[in-house]
Amino acid sequence: MPISHMPKISIIRGSVAALFNATYNSILRGRDYAFSTETVIVGDGGGQIIYQIGNVVNTMGNKDCATATLALVFAKDRNKPPGVGETQFHFFFSNGICPFEPTFKVASVRERHIDYSTWITAKRLTHQENFDGQTLLDHVRHKAGDLFDHQALFIGVTKKRKCSVGMEKVKWITFQEFHEVLRGDEEYLYVNGLGIKNEDTFRFYMSDPDTALSSYKNVSEELKCLKHAYEDDTRNHTSHKKTILCGISFACCGRGEPFFGRANVDSLPFLENFPGVPFAGTFCAGEIGRMDSSSSNHEENCSTTARCCLHVFSTAYLVVSYTPPANTPLANLHL
Repeated sequence: MPISHMPKISIIRGSVAALFNATYNSILRGRDYAFSTETVIVGDGGGQIIYQIGNVVNTMGNKDCATATLALVFAKDRNKPPGVGETQFHFFFSNGICPFEPTFKVASVRERHIDYSTWITAKRLTHQENFDGQTLLDHVRHKAGDLFDHQALFIGVTKKRKCSVGMEKVKWITFQEFHEVLRGDEEYLYVNGLGIKNEDTFRFYMSDPDTALSSYKNVSEELKCLKHAYEDDTRNHTSHKKTILCGISFACCGRGEPFFGRANVDSLPFLENFPGVPFAGTFCAGEIGRMDSSSSNHEENCSTTARCCLHVFSTAYLVVSYTPPANTPLANLHL
């Protein structure tokens, strides 16, 4: 990409098979590492893909694209001519999981590439005794109570890995990735996905409707603030009215009516604040949303030093707005 074009947003969609592939996660980490902090990264981490290259159309039925990942990048032209307005992308995030202490350290790892699963044992940070899968699950069951048998369970693993872009020097980065817990027995804890190593640390996380409802209300308030900011700007600059063009949501497929107890919860924050504005969305098996350590909605999801791009039981919102160039009469605007 030319230097004059700075990425403003990257919308990513990956196949279900790619979702559990360690290489796929490394692609997300690379984009997070390489792009400016101003660049929004959102998308669907696991879905079905149809794409065309030349005269060849690939679908999920084609083994050649079983682990396909597609990315759509919108870039800002730093040398754009005068009289051209500005399209902006706004990111909002609704969390839907709650953490359980303490933090564990991975003691042993076995990977099964045939089904993209990992078998681990773990120990507490201050103890040397290894815990098998059943012991770890009993600990969470004691903490969670009746919720344990009715909600999805994950481990949020904090990983430190080397990363580089192009020819630049390799650096260490710290990030968090979620792995769904499949089961546990007297030997191992079995989780989905690859890429876990000895000495990685993790906590258990469980899907939680109360956490999701509280977070969705926060998103609604943030959208209301955006709406008021645009209304105030329009009153002060009547010659270049800012406009909300559309909204898109990427919601976990588990965040439906059975989860919340009522329908359409995740669409309400946008629809209530911007009635009449086009809004669309998709249910995902892994929601992509670039988070930094200062994001207030993500404090429960991620430590203060670890970044996270691929989430579970969450909803990522993308709002697109347009600001016309200054001193442009409204009658002459063409979006």
